[in-house]
Amino acid sequence: MTPPVKRARHRAATQRLTVAMAYWSSVVSGTGTAHAAGPHGVPHNSGSDFILPIGVVVVVCALAAYAYLKRKRRTHSRTTPGGSGAHPEAVPPAAPFDVLDDEARAALVATDEAVRTSAEELDFARAESDAKAVGPFTGALTHVRSELATAFRLRQELDEGRPEDESARRGVLAEMTARCDGAGRCLDAEADAFDRLRALDQDPARAIASAEAAFRELTTRTGAAERTLTGLLRQYAPSASAPVAGFIEEAKDRLVLATTSLNAARQALDAGDRADAAAQVRIAEGAVHQTGVLADAVERRGRALAEAAELLPPLLTACDDKLADQQAELDADSARQERIARARSVLAGVREESGAGPHDPLDASRRVLETAGADAGDAAAPRGRALLDSAVLTARAAIDAADAHIATHGGAVGCRARTRLAAARAHLAQLPDTGSDAPGALSSARAADALAREALDHAEQDVAAYRTPGLAGGAGDGGPVTALAGGIVLESPATDGSRRPGGPPGFGGPATRARRHPSIGPRARRAP
Repeated sequence: MTPPVKRARHRAATQRLTVAMAYWSSVVSGTGTAHAAGPHGVPHNSGSDFILPIGVVVVVCALAAYAYLKRKRRTHSRTTPGGSGAHPEAVPPAAPFDVLDDEARAALVATDEAVRTSAEELDFARAESDAKAVGPFTGALTHVRSELATAFRLRQELDEGRPEDESARRGVLAEMTARCDGAGRCLDAEADAFDRLRALDQDPARAIASAEAAFRELTTRTGAAERTLTGLLRQYAPSASAPVAGFIEEAKDRLVLATTSLNAARQALDAGDRADAAAQVRIAEGAVHQTGVLADAVERRGRALAEAAELLPPLLTACDDKLADQQAELDADSARQERIARARSVLAGVREESGAGPHDPLDASRRVLETAGADAGDAAAPRGRALLDSAVLTARAAIDAADAHIATHGGAVGCRARTRLAAARAHLAQLPDTGSDAPGALSSARAADALAREALDHAEQDVAAYRTPGLAGGAGDGGPVTALAGGIVLESPATDGSRRPGGPPGFGGPATRARRHPSIGPRARRAP
């Protein structure tokens, strides 16, 4: 950037050149004409005859000097690498890639949690209001989910190594963060209107009564789910119910938390503290909602296992037929003979397991599908239909298990599990038309299954790492571990680095969902 003093000097020099040019122009036009001839019209060689060429030379020199000064000023003022200015503008260094990557991951987790919390509270608002009243919030949530799905798709591509160029990867990170920020602002913009709709701070009694009714219903449903889980453990191998094995105990933890919070909400209401009553009822709603998620997951697992057991015999027959076709196409010394022999061994093992007693029909179906390869054949034929139906079933069961685990451990689960779950959902949602692309549909279903199982693995690892010693209250008592790990309450800042429970999250984006947090205040907001 050119200093003010130098700019003034350049302007002065330019003005002097302009004046000189004007002066010599007047001299040339006036004097030169008057002395072009003598008094009798006879030309003469007076010294004034040289004024015109001298004026031209001066004007040319003035223009050259002006161009030089202008070029010099531009050279001194530019800040490009070729410039030699004394005071170039400082260009901030680019942030390290790892820093940008961590920020993008954090934005994804925060936005995903905001979407889940907003959907949860919207369900409670829908139960208390008509569909028209909640319409704008439903529309906003639909838009935000679309943006979040795109951001997760970009994250998955990065995790798979695409693109390879670092500058392009930086651009992808920037787009992910921008989409998350935009989605958060969209929910933040609706937070005030949503609060007016629910009116928790003005009339928490209605929400307390609604939460109590849901609590009573879920107490019954949890008992039914416990009986279902007991039956699964008796009927199938332990691996069949492993993804939901601890869900009943966790559901009971959340019922304890809901009981405590509802009692606290009633006490706060009786004391006239409506803000505290509103915060406590939100904690109760979160606990009740997650109880329902856990109980439903157990029931869905039971249905999936029963369906898989029913589909397993036709699936085995379809694979037998397929292997027979392949065998007929091979020469005696073909290299694929060994692969076919291994596949037949897997099928025989699955048949033996299924007839010997408790087994895992979902895992058995998965192993049979692996032997079948990617060729589903004609989807309309019994063989193709059996392969596709089993592949879709195993994928949906894996997605359900991963989603339930993430939904009920939002305070502990990081970005990798959420990204893999989103990728699995995308594969299943974009399943090709089985009539025109049966192999593509089978491949997509199997990819969804693999991604969902990876998501569950990451989620379980995150939760195990989160449950560290030293936190007051533990699992099994509806205490801080249950509330914090579940994302039912937010972490309160602590100087000693420990995790302390704070207020509940609510409908809104990252800037507004914590508005009932004690350190922020019941109505205070962070700027979006």
